[in-house]
Amino acid sequence: MLLTSAVAQKAVAQTGKLTGVVTDSETGEPVEGVQVVVQGTGYGAVTQSNGRYFLIALPPGTYSVQARRIGYQTTQTSLSILIDVTREWSPKLPKATTTLTEVRIEAARENLVELSQTGSTNQVTTQEIEALPVRSIKDVLTLQSGFQEIPTISTDLTSFTASRRNNTPPILIRGGRAGETMTLIDGIPVNNFLFGGPSLDITRKAVQNLQLIKGGMEPQYGNALSGVINIATKEGGTSLEGSLEYETSRFGGALGNTQDDLRGYDFVEGFLSGPVPATANKLRFMVAGRTTNEASEVLEFDDEIFNPFVPDTISRDPHSLDVVNGWRSLGFRSQRDIYGKLTFYFTPTAKLSVGGLHYERETMQVPFDWMFTGQNISAACQQAYSGRYGNDIDVADVCDTFYDADRVASSGRPQGSARYEFTNPAIITQRRDLFTGRYEQTLGRLNLRVVGGVFDQRRLTCATFFSGVCLGERIADTNFTGRFVTPGVTTPDLTPTEGTDEIAGNDKMRTILGRFDAELQATDHHNLSAGVFYQTHDITFREVRDVGLNNIVLRPSDYAAEPWDAAAYIQDRIEYDFLTVRLGARFDYGKATGLFFNNPIDPTNGTTQATVCNDPASFGLPANFANFVRNDTTFTGLAACGQSSAIGDSATSVAFRDDMGQARTRSAFSPRLGLNFPVTERSSAFFNFGVFYQNPLYNNVYQGTGIGTRNEGTPNGPALTNEVFVGNPQLRSEQTISYEIGYIAEFARNFSVQLVAFSKDQSGLTGIRQGGVDEKGRSIFDPGVTYGSNAPSYTVLVNQDYQTVRGFEVELRRRLANYWSGRINYGYSQATTNAAPPDLEEQQVIDEGDVPARAEIRSPTDQNHTLNGTLSLSFQNQTPKFRFASLLRNSAMSLTARLLSGYPYTPCNSFTCGTRDRLDRFSGTAPTTFRMDLQANKDWNVANTRYGVYVRVANLLDAKNCVQVYSSTGNCDGGASPQSRLRAGNFTGTGENSTFFDRPQYLAERRSVNAGVRVSF
Repeated sequence: MLLTSAVAQKAVAQTGKLTGVVTDSETGEPVEGVQVVVQGTGYGAVTQSNGRYFLIALPPGTYSVQARRIGYQTTQTSLSILIDVTREWSPKLPKATTTLTEVRIEAARENLVELSQTGSTNQVTTQEIEALPVRSIKDVLTLQSGFQEIPTISTDLTSFTASRRNNTPPILIRGGRAGETMTLIDGIPVNNFLFGGPSLDITRKAVQNLQLIKGGMEPQYGNALSGVINIATKEGGTSLEGSLEYETSRFGGALGNTQDDLRGYDFVEGFLSGPVPATANKLRFMVAGRTTNEASEVLEFDDEIFNPFVPDTISRDPHSLDVVNGWRSLGFRSQRDIYGKLTFYFTPTAKLSVGGLHYERETMQVPFDWMFTGQNISAACQQAYSGRYGNDIDVADVCDTFYDADRVASSGRPQGSARYEFTNPAIITQRRDLFTGRYEQTLGRLNLRVVGGVFDQRRLTCATFFSGVCLGERIADTNFTGRFVTPGVTTPDLTPTEGTDEIAGNDKMRTILGRFDAELQATDHHNLSAGVFYQTHDITFREVRDVGLNNIVLRPSDYAAEPWDAAAYIQDRIEYDFLTVRLGARFDYGKATGLFFNNPIDPTNGTTQATVCNDPASFGLPANFANFVRNDTTFTGLAACGQSSAIGDSATSVAFRDDMGQARTRSAFSPRLGLNFPVTERSSAFFNFGVFYQNPLYNNVYQGTGIGTRNEGTPNGPALTNEVFVGNPQLRSEQTISYEIGYIAEFARNFSVQLVAFSKDQSGLTGIRQGGVDEKGRSIFDPGVTYGSNAPSYTVLVNQDYQTVRGFEVELRRRLANYWSGRINYGYSQATTNAAPPDLEEQQVIDEGDVPARAEIRSPTDQNHTLNGTLSLSFQNQTPKFRFASLLRNSAMSLTARLLSGYPYTPCNSFTCGTRDRLDRFSGTAPTTFRMDLQANKDWNVANTRYGVYVRVANLLDAKNCVQVYSSTGNCDGGASPQSRLRAGNFTGTGENSTFFDRPQYLAERRSVNAGVRVSF
């Protein structure tokens, strides 16, 4: 029978292969005509004269496989099929001794590592995910070597603009940028194609198999420079299955942990799958969903707070608005997603699937500058001092008076400290909808797949959120007190709020895609695959930003476009006992539509009013075009154009003709090669080489270009200002050339080791440079003032950045035996670059005064050392033999640990940390971080239902890990940072109040204790 009926079908390497040679156990000769059957699926094959069989395009899952033939004992085993993995099972059949049906069971023993792999690939099954103290796929990834989660709170790693557009922390692979990792769900790309990084995070309950590719990507994978996260979802089986669990932080709150009580974490997740009644098991369904609600952050502030009851100034060292000590919750985060799939089996090997996913995420993150906003200051004062002074003083009256809480305008609007309650940072809402359809059929050794999908992405950054309603672009002014945001000068008829964030905007993207893939086991040693892919995007973007100083000045940015791209690939997997070769190639082709500068660096494209006036004949104009007579004086050439506005304007119009044009199509050819050499029966070595290309992020292509607006293709289209940088539809595909060499081995029965050395050379990455210059770097002079200035100056995006990453990784694993299993991996790498990603580079260099790099520097995500470990204990029906050991039955515990070196930062040697006081960019390293997580659970079986309880502890040792450091000390417990990097306030001196230095936001998540219950059947 089928051991795991929830399986997923293939779409872009979403399946595996089973092969082997069946022999006679006595003679060792191959046996022809043996039926090899994957029970419960309809998949099967018959051995050839050489005893060889092939089963291709098997969905991932755990199966019972039988080999049977008349005259031989039927042999059966259990096997796990994983994405893009060739499993080998070569049973030795004994002769049958009776006429009765005999079934011989072979003990299942899976490989810990895939000895035939040609690149760095990790496989994580749904059972492994369930056993770990994680609540998302992102958490699983961070336990793998080479994967990095970037804390969005860190201004050294995330730009302010990026934090207002995408609230999903990016996952990087081996030092790559945010957009260099491709995430696939059943073969459908689900990246944020505008800004990079993941677009969504699917519920764990929908996942059957998770494949993590860091090197040696095969040609069916494109548009990714650093790696692929390949998710195969579950599929309904022939029996009804389901689970439901609830987890809360209120358990920790009940134990006395204030931070858990304030966190308000509630988590519900479940799935249901099975056959649709009255369809003879031909129609099957699966639905999985999840909802999460919690505070965005829970921080522990110091105990130094302002005391309005003390008349002297000595006790008033904190800021006058700082009246909350200890733990405090800030902002909120909520997430909901549901995924469903229907599969109809025409035959056991021909099926049609349709699926749908809806995802929502809403977040308000409160930066340090905004810590006094969103609260009633007087009420906080009363809560802080009622216990201390309540018996002797009217605390409410003192607090209300000091903070001017009762003063209101005739219109009813608050005038005193109550205004802070209506001042808040932006709320970011993301909505995603994915609809897929696929047909797959296996005909012997041929598998055919047709896939189509529609992926809608919507984002709203609401700067003005009032009474549960987003008020669009009604941005309200903010002011500051010291270094902290306060309500500003607000126009009553503009907005009911007292202060808002400076950015509001939204974007919409609809992606329609289709692909066709074919796989053929052409011979015993050649597996051929080929496919074509096409997708088109419909993008609409609008964003406004307040660039005013003491009043509201909104600068809009709009674009709309329909870029497209296509690809074709072919590969031959050559498999012999002594060698495995994966040889393939991919061709990508695409276009960014819209009219923009033919030369993004020189908007005039070398022709200005002066060019036309001095040589009109070259432009098809009369020779006397630039002749003008005034007061008996004849002017010619540029002088004539200067004297006559009509001639000058006409020349400017002629010069403009070659300024704009459609971008050229992008094309790229990507060869891929992977080799695997067996060293011994239980070890092998591999090597791979590949050239990988990726489309530029579409916001980098289109922002500030005016494409899709009424000004497209006109001088008023591009936003030529140094306040924002201008996109570039001429951007080429970015490139990575990657090499890997590795060694894999199993030893001592239950252990395996994997060693990998890698190299990535990246070029043509998107970077910023000065526009308004000619080919020799000289400033453009345009006497016709075509673009608002005779010397246009702006920042534009071009393919000029590069990065080099070198490193190695080691992983040691132990399979589950004698009740325990474990895994430990270590990674070392060095990443150097010429610049940070565009948003961050623009902020740090142009806004904050960092000196641009003149030589290769450390990448901002250069994390040299990572050490991850997992220890799992599992007790099912069998338990150790000691007193009370029976209590361990159906229980498990999992412990994870992460020891990571810090990220780079730019040190400085003064309090204000001006440009002259800063040392080399990214030359400092933040402190090492260490974190342990624990999960323990106990289950009970009642009839066909399993009930369980569990406890999950995050940051078990309550380690205070730095996610941001003070530039003057390199630590997070004290120091000073460049004041130009703060978003509000005037420069301050060393006598700044203590509140300025109380920054618990610089610390990662502290300890939390959650408990949960679950039921499954």
